[in-house]
Amino acid sequence: MFIFPPGYHFSQKFRTTMYIFIFLLTLYGRGCNSQCQDPCHCEQQGVNFRMTCTDRYLEDVPKDLPCHVGVLNLRRNFIAALYRESFPCQYRLRELLLSNNQLHYIEKRVLDDAGELMLIELHSNFLQSIPYLGSLPIILQISVMRNSLAEWNNQTLQNTSHLTEVELAYNKLTNLPKIMFKLSILNLKGNAINDLHTTMLAYPNAISHLNINNNNIEYVDRLQTMKNLKILMLEYNYIRHIRDDVFFSVPFLEIIKLRRNNIVDVSSFCNMMYIKHIYLEENNIKVVKRPAFTNIPNIKTINLKGNEIHRH
Repeated sequence: MFIFPPGYHFSQKFRTTMYIFIFLLTLYGRGCNSQCQDPCHCEQQGVNFRMTCTDRYLEDVPKDLPCHVGVLNLRRNFIAALYRESFPCQYRLRELLLSNNQLHYIEKRVLDDAGELMLIELHSNFLQSIPYLGSLPIILQISVMRNSLAEWNNQTLQNTSHLTEVELAYNKLTNLPKIMFKLSILNLKGNAINDLHTTMLAYPNAISHLNINNNNIEYVDRLQTMKNLKILMLEYNYIRHIRDDVFFSVPFLEIIKLRRNNIVDVSSFCNMMYIKHIYLEENNIKVVKRPAFTNIPNIKTINLKGNEIHRH
């Protein structure tokens, strides 16, 4: 606090400077207060500025988003489109949450100014395609579950070296998608894939968890070699035949889930040195003959419930 003696006269230059300073302080105060207008709620969580606008009947992304927002939660609204102008300066954005909206359209390069983005959540919308989203060098996870994608666009994400998980469950894929980046978890559950012969992964030795439950697969005659795959899920398909040597392509497999298929012959389940859990509930297995379940030294679980196995 400054104290001036009685009768002290300020120069014109000093008074002008003070007026400008007070004006700027006023603008700053207004700016701070307007960063989180209704209907959103904001809070500072550590280094992240979190903005929550869920269940607010929004039809568009709120305008004048604060540039320093770290987590933007827009779940359960009626947002139909994303444009580049929706995110003009969100250089600190880490998480973008847009599930359960009405998204039909995303403009190309919509996230060009969000280079720190790590998580994109777009599930439960109406997207039929996703364009190139922009340069996202540290993106870790993208979820596009429960949309209407007929294919995965490899241009959606480029130059990503940290991506670990892609969720494509419950779309309209009929073929295995081409994945051109290193990935450890891929979820393809609930599509209409009927063929596993296609080469899917550009970096097959990176993946550890592959979920292809609830598809239309009938034959497992060939798998792309995935040397570090630990979990393979193929439940609720129509599988009736598994080639004897198919599991040589996944030598370090630990868990395989094949519940609710039409499997009759289990002789392919042998010489699996790292397998720990085999789930074959509710298939059409009636007889178990050698070499089934031999030379599997680390096995802990073989679940055959719901099969009508004949005992001799």
